[in-house]
Amino acid sequence: MFLTILNLIGWLVYIFIIYMAVTGILFLWRVAQSGSSVSIFTMSQWLVTYIFAIVFGLTNIPKAHLIWAFPICWVLTYTPMGHILGMLVGVITEALFNIYIAPVLNCIIASFVIFCAVYQLVSLSTALIIWFVATTALLIGVRTNKL
Repeated sequence: MFLTILNLIGWLVYIFIIYMAVTGILFLWRVAQSGSSVSIFTMSQWLVTYIFAIVFGLTNIPKAHLIWAFPICWVLTYTPMGHILGMLVGVITEALFNIYIAPVLNCIIASFVIFCAVYQLVSLSTALIIWFVATTALLIGVRTNKL
């Protein structure tokens, strides 16, 4: 009973992480389009979020571990290591934005995060179809300036 509740809480945390990963990509893209700035810590936090979304999406690690692992890593983004990660993400993002591959790459990353979440619930072939549809929809949104 206790492990079932922990797994349920872990799944809720995982859904929250997926939400943060997808909206984080869209947020960073909007900020880059407007020419505004984002704090280094915000960028390192979203990198940690992406990593958790992908690792827990593609492996069989119990989602209950997210209850302790995600908050610890989130707090660690405020350390000097988090500062370095954020700077690295910023340099890579700026380089990609300057060669205009960033919108396409952001769409692929966002749809891959969606794929990782869906793959936990359905078969591989169904997850790939959903990934293709999500990627196509996001790319159409970027091309029509809706995102």
